[in-house]
Amino acid sequence: MALPHRRRVSGDVPTSSLADIAFLLLIFFLVTTVFDQEKGIGIVLPPEGPEQPVPRENVLQLQ
Repeated sequence: MALPHRRRVSGDVPTSSLADIAFLLLIFFLVTTVFDQEKGIGIVLPPEGPEQPVPRENVLQLQ
């Protein structure tokens, strides 16, 4: 009784489409990523108007 010959299944991963899939995943993650915008430093500026003199005891001079 003759047994039919079975084809051997190759264990190789097709690398030609692997680069395409990696590139598509890279584009997908770049497009769907949400970046936080920096809001800056919250500072309160003094109101506009004439300058107020600084008391002499608050001034420090270095020589």
